[in-house]
Amino acid sequence: MLDKGIKYIGFGSPLMDMIADVSSETIKRNNLKLNETVHKKMSETNIFEVLEKETEVTYVAGGCSYNTMRVMNWMMNSSGQVAVIGAVGNDKYGDLFSELLQKETIIPFFERFDNVNTGVCAVYCNNRDRGHVTDLGASVLISDRMLNECKEALDRCELIFTELFILKHKKDFVFKLANIGLHNDKRFGFNLPSFYFIETFLDDIKKLLAHADIIFSNAAEAMFLAALMEWEEFELGTVCKRMAAYEKRNTDKKRVVIITNGPHPAYCAEYDPIKNDFTFAGEFTVAELKEDLIVDANGAGDAFAGGFLASYMLGKRLDDCMKAGHWAASQIIQTRGCQFPRFCEYSLSD
Repeated sequence: MLDKGIKYIGFGSPLMDMIADVSSETIKRNNLKLNETVHKKMSETNIFEVLEKETEVTYVAGGCSYNTMRVMNWMMNSSGQVAVIGAVGNDKYGDLFSELLQKETIIPFFERFDNVNTGVCAVYCNNRDRGHVTDLGASVLISDRMLNECKEALDRCELIFTELFILKHKKDFVFKLANIGLHNDKRFGFNLPSFYFIETFLDDIKKLLAHADIIFSNAAEAMFLAALMEWEEFELGTVCKRMAAYEKRNTDKKRVVIITNGPHPAYCAEYDPIKNDFTFAGEFTVAELKEDLIVDANGAGDAFAGGFLASYMLGKRLDDCMKAGHWAASQIIQTRGCQFPRFCEYSLSD
């Protein structure tokens, strides 16, 4: 049974990130390519073994929604209020994943699978370039029995946040969470996925938009969705408002949409279906960060969502939520992977 202090629950594909610096010779010898992601089973490649035998590996509890929930927990210093639901293998990586989350006071609620490895991602870095070899493993095998095991926590929680990449494997699970999130005492949210997933699962994403109270997107994904929806509006602020005003199943709750755009201005809009009007709309500049401080932009969007949610779920003003999101993203892009110091210096009480 999950701890009774849980308020915020994340769902998605847990991936053990194995981050390591590699030489050009290692890249050539193992036929690796930089700046791309390849999906291979651990049995089909030796890269995971190479990293562990030949390099110093940093293990990070990864996965899109996991990054978001970890950053949210870090900034809130919530101590047992954040939980994640997922599936891992009954192996050393599954054990380590749980241990890493518990060290951050996040409660892992994992379904364990025998004879299937935990999802892993080899992140090999060479100077500022990096590549990925990913084996989703058990991360996409979660069964509906976990909904029953988590029912008490899901009924009590205030936020359910999911990634949408997992639609390919566990669509029904996502929609069951979305239906739970319709309740007035909860917020249901997600990040828009990549182009392939938006196009392939457009009908499903339209339905999930109607469930959503909080939606995050980067500029490219938002514009791609707008084109597929035939909105014929290609200004980010307008697209943000159009998405916020999209049909909504529970009209008693407002919807907030955030579109980020790297170092360029981000947009936020909040729509009240009952008033049929916007209660907030704004454009937000990003504080400049010196180029030589940027180590890895991967995970910036996940971190932004975590920072925003940390402030939003405490009832802060939306402009304060945007500041928290941008600060969180600025911290994560100065590290490899979603890593941060033990204590967060950002005060959400200001």
